[in-house]
Amino acid sequence: MRSEALLLFGDITPRYAPECWDRLAENPTVFSVVALSVLAAAAVACWLSWRERAILKPGRWKTLVVFRLLALVAVVVALAGWQRRPTTEQIDPSRVVLLVDKSTSMMLPDTDSSKSTRAARAAGFATRIESLLSEEHEVVRARFGDAVAYAETEDENWHTPIASNTRLGDGLNQVLSDQQSSPLAGIILLSDGRSNKGANPLTAAEIAAERGVPIHTIGLGPLAEPQSISITRLAVPGQAYSGDSIEVSVIVTPSGGVRDAGELIIEMLEEGATDSLGREVHRSSLLFSPDLQDPSIGLNFNFEAPPAGEYLLEARLTSTHAKEDRVRVSFESVDRKTQVLLVASGPSRDYRFLRNQLRRDKSFEVDVLLQSSIGSVSHDAREVLDQFPETIEMLNTYDTIVAFDPDWTAIGKEAQSNLRDWVADRGGGLLLIPGVAHAFAIGGKGFPTPIARLAPIELGGDPLGALAWDARVDQPQKIKLTRSGEAASFLQLSDRVGAINVWRVFEGFYAAPPKVTPKLGATVYAILGEQESPLLVEQFYGAGRVGYLATGETWRLRQIDEDYFTKMHTKLLRRLSEGRLLGAAARGSLYYDRPRFEVGETMTLRLHLNAPQSDSENGVKNSPQIRLRHPNGEIESAALESAPSGKGDYFLNHDAAYEGKYEATFLLDEGDLSLRAVAEVALPARESLATTRDESTLLALAKITSGEYYADSDKAFDPTDLDSLAARTPSRAEARTVIGPPDREFGEAMAGGSLAALALLLTIEWSLRRLWRLA
Repeated sequence: MRSEALLLFGDITPRYAPECWDRLAENPTVFSVVALSVLAAAAVACWLSWRERAILKPGRWKTLVVFRLLALVAVVVALAGWQRRPTTEQIDPSRVVLLVDKSTSMMLPDTDSSKSTRAARAAGFATRIESLLSEEHEVVRARFGDAVAYAETEDENWHTPIASNTRLGDGLNQVLSDQQSSPLAGIILLSDGRSNKGANPLTAAEIAAERGVPIHTIGLGPLAEPQSISITRLAVPGQAYSGDSIEVSVIVTPSGGVRDAGELIIEMLEEGATDSLGREVHRSSLLFSPDLQDPSIGLNFNFEAPPAGEYLLEARLTSTHAKEDRVRVSFESVDRKTQVLLVASGPSRDYRFLRNQLRRDKSFEVDVLLQSSIGSVSHDAREVLDQFPETIEMLNTYDTIVAFDPDWTAIGKEAQSNLRDWVADRGGGLLLIPGVAHAFAIGGKGFPTPIARLAPIELGGDPLGALAWDARVDQPQKIKLTRSGEAASFLQLSDRVGAINVWRVFEGFYAAPPKVTPKLGATVYAILGEQESPLLVEQFYGAGRVGYLATGETWRLRQIDEDYFTKMHTKLLRRLSEGRLLGAAARGSLYYDRPRFEVGETMTLRLHLNAPQSDSENGVKNSPQIRLRHPNGEIESAALESAPSGKGDYFLNHDAAYEGKYEATFLLDEGDLSLRAVAEVALPARESLATTRDESTLLALAKITSGEYYADSDKAFDPTDLDSLAARTPSRAEARTVIGPPDREFGEAMAGGSLAALALLLTIEWSLRRLWRLA
């Protein structure tokens, strides 16, 4: 265990010193002035007595000199500040830092067994090392990945890998800096040696060598990459419309220098099927060559969506030498059209393009409400509304509503409240695209209260913000996807495997949106410009989704490819309407923010209940409990927290600690399993490539610092081996003397005694002078 306490040894012995004179000695100039003053006073005392030698016998004037000098000595002693302090011999214990790799590559198999991960072996080694060295050393447990963290208490999950990067050099530098004042006997590193970010580990080793700190390394992971062929990606949209073309993306990756032929078979099965008895939708013959820089093979294919229902897509990979790999993903086929209502204050370009696009798309039905031309102009739409739907029943005919900066004052408060309830209780989708005409008009107040509650962002309400939003800039503002945006399938406008990211080559938008603040729990998918203003934000509001798009210039995507504008809005609108397509309005909904995460990310689970929870006995409503199944088979119950978006909304944040499928379920009051959410977790790309141990780095770290590299763990723990950890880690405990606080009574006694002696000597000297008739 980590401890900052010092061990105490030896008896307490006093230390006597003139502390005032010691402090004067630290300033030579002042000390010289005081010393010369004392000498001058002694010279004056002697000179005065010498002048009286003519009228006194020799013995008498010498006696007066002695008393005067003794009085001067008493003054010096009083001013010297003699103190008595207790001194104690203390020993700083020898310290060893046990540094464990917590990056997600530690979830990969270890050398000894494919069932045992590197993290599991590291945890076992850490316990043995602490037991082996704790008698002579203070063993400090630390782990590193993106940063260094110390274990203050025992935690059974402390060794769980969660970092998406391995900063080995930064980790060593941080430990050396943190332990700079400690007698560090060594650093014991448990890692696969892979470092993919940060400082060079060998540079840190040179610093450790200068300080005389050995780094002992225990290698984890296989030395040679095993030969295997695996399906590293099988991507299919979570929902598709019956009869539409579904695009599937597959990536197959060989490892270990495989030179083999394989066959990829993809079949579609009904949900719940256990055997591969479905319909074959694709078959490919593959040839793998390790001579290529990237031996992975990617392919895309399309097949027609089946009749409405839930299905599984299974990919099977067979080859001559490698074992079969099998991956399944689920999707749903629906046969209904998405009902969309476009509400706009005026016929903006984005409004016109989107209306025309939806009219041409057979999977959408579109109605419009154009406030600037009510009852005067015909529009290319199924139905042209004269007013906003006022009741929930009227709103319930739509799946998604797109609001192009409408005049909310023209929409009644009751209709606004019904819109909010429609999103929360009926799973409706809403996309807010504000503008300077109304939402950010000078002197305006942004959104009215019901709409402000729906919005995933907080508006400042500053008129100057509206002016800044409307400002035109000479250069377009570049778009940057956040980590969530890069993982969002609805923002992947190019479906070609290995294709460049459209958003990186797109020039951007010319309008600078105002600086808004995302609400707690909202997800930011894209930011704009150097000010990093939120561009695309989304949040769950009850059973539905609400999106915020900061600009109405998405038509500029057509400059790259006409299909990009269509793909973005089609995917975004279908995503916002998921609450309606999934039938979430009946009793509630349970969702993960995204269907796929990387190990180390925070996963957000959201629950909306249309009916309130049952009251507890004391009248306080219970926090909803969900059952969470981890990929390793562990099942736990967790309480959800109330979300600020509204009544009946809850959320839970938990770490994506393991690779695989997370499944959350919620039991309703009746006790049946009614709501379910599933998300897949995969290793980050840079970590999943670290399949082997970097032995050269581990060996170099040990060699530079005069440490030991243990490729064989048995050697590290063998008590008879001269190169074992115990033998190579001698104690560096340091003894030092610690001076305690001054003895106040002693100081007062010394000062009082000096003054008493001074008074006595001066009294005797004065009495003698009177006796000898000198005064």
